[in-house]
Amino acid sequence: APALPAALRQELPLDMRFQPNLGYSQVSIVTLPGDISPEHEIESRLVVLIDALRMSSTLVTAMGQGLESAQLFSSVMEVTHAVRGWGSCALLGGEQRRVLIPGFDRDNSPRSYLDGVTEKTALFLTTNGTRALPWVRRSKMLVLGSFLNASAVVRTVLAHLQDVSGVVLLCAGTERGTVRSQDDELCAGYLLKTLLASHSRPSSLILDEAAVSVLQKLYVLDSWEAICDEFHGTPAAEELRKIQLAGDVEFCLQRDRYRDMLPFYVHGLDIFFSHHIHYNVPVRYEAAKRARPTRGIACGREGVIQVYLVQQDEDWDAFEAERTSIGGYMGQVEAARRHRELVEGFDWADVAFVACSPAHGCRMTAECIARRSSSNRPVEIYGGLSAVSSGDWAGLSLKEIRENFPGSLERWHEDPDWREHGGESLREVYSRAVSTFSGLLDSYVARGCSGAIIMITHGILAHSILSEARRIPLAKVAETWRTNTSQQGSVMLVEVGVPADSGMQAPDRRTSLPGGCRFRVSSVGRGAVPVALSSRVSRL
Repeated sequence: APALPAALRQELPLDMRFQPNLGYSQVSIVTLPGDISPEHEIESRLVVLIDALRMSSTLVTAMGQGLESAQLFSSVMEVTHAVRGWGSCALLGGEQRRVLIPGFDRDNSPRSYLDGVTEKTALFLTTNGTRALPWVRRSKMLVLGSFLNASAVVRTVLAHLQDVSGVVLLCAGTERGTVRSQDDELCAGYLLKTLLASHSRPSSLILDEAAVSVLQKLYVLDSWEAICDEFHGTPAAEELRKIQLAGDVEFCLQRDRYRDMLPFYVHGLDIFFSHHIHYNVPVRYEAAKRARPTRGIACGREGVIQVYLVQQDEDWDAFEAERTSIGGYMGQVEAARRHRELVEGFDWADVAFVACSPAHGCRMTAECIARRSSSNRPVEIYGGLSAVSSGDWAGLSLKEIRENFPGSLERWHEDPDWREHGGESLREVYSRAVSTFSGLLDSYVARGCSGAIIMITHGILAHSILSEARRIPLAKVAETWRTNTSQQGSVMLVEVGVPADSGMQAPDRRTSLPGGCRFRVSSVGRGAVPVALSSRVSRL
């Protein structure tokens, strides 16, 4: 039998010496394998595959007990064929319909691997994990994550942020990877929360929208006990309890039982190897508690939330200039100048968090602001702040739109419910912008933040938010947008007065923003003169 050489495991590219990463890395949570897209750039990412109940937990347990390696299969026939090459080194693991398969050594319960697995290679039959693997085989690094080895996963991410372009936490899902799994998402959120608490500079991380969404759910679960209670209530946990396997759920929640064990995928061999991690930097389960804010939402009978709307827009007419090399170059120079004015022209010290559009320019601005701020939070990407979906107009200048789609641009401005094929109507853009803004305010309160929200988005979305705050009817938004003269890099301050007992839940009858809120909008400028954000606070 082809026993795997121990030397191979020693050559795995895992340098555990901690070297702080000074760049920016994106952290994504993908809730289903089928949601992996080219935007995730899997080839240059570190991927953590999570199947909390129970594949990843079982393999972490087995390797923690001495198992050397494991290979995943999706059918009994595949396992039967593969075992011929392994002989006595093989350990067959798997079950069908929660029952041990005849002829197999162990089932899928992690408790089945607590003894007798030393120096073995597991040929492991699993449904969801095996179907997730092809989506991430080409990743730069691939490891298995669970509650049992949370510290090992976080330590690996910290050690290799400088070697990869980002991190993807992939949930295996259920029903053969077609249905989202609450237990996997809880585990992914917990790993992310631990990563942020352990990172020396979490503001150097950029969270995608799915990561922000999962993380916000954990803000409500403010203790490990609350997370465990939520985990026990997931459908997968309830199903295991029904078949008398509640012990598996309890076992999988033994946080860091195998804190130095990391199943590491070796490309080409299609095998996970066990790897022991040696620590020189502690992993923290919880971030340091911030001092209670002396002003803001918790101040007195009524507090003020500051939201700085930074407009980073694309001018349709600029497409015309970019078709010539000199025009494109001059456009880039002007954009860079405005960007520098914006970032350097303000004192970004008193910042709660930075939220931005997925667009590259917005992300660049967000990264620079986060670097200059005192915020210890990662940059957060929100799809709700993305540019208008223009459908068939995409890539065209205003002149070309008028030539190829006569009358359509005027109709889009005049009829809030009309859209170009594949695009968004003005009402949809308006609703998306206001809904995202409202969600940010709710998130601010839920997190107990202090300081200002920096919101970097595109012109029409910023204008929609300002119009809602000023109580401008939707019918007049298009007209005021056409006469809008604000430029890229302009900054508007929205001061939101929130009654302490409002809870920011019920909508106001006059606006779809949180009930009881009052707003004041003022222009801050374009960064020509340094301005301290905190100096603009005033009670409404």
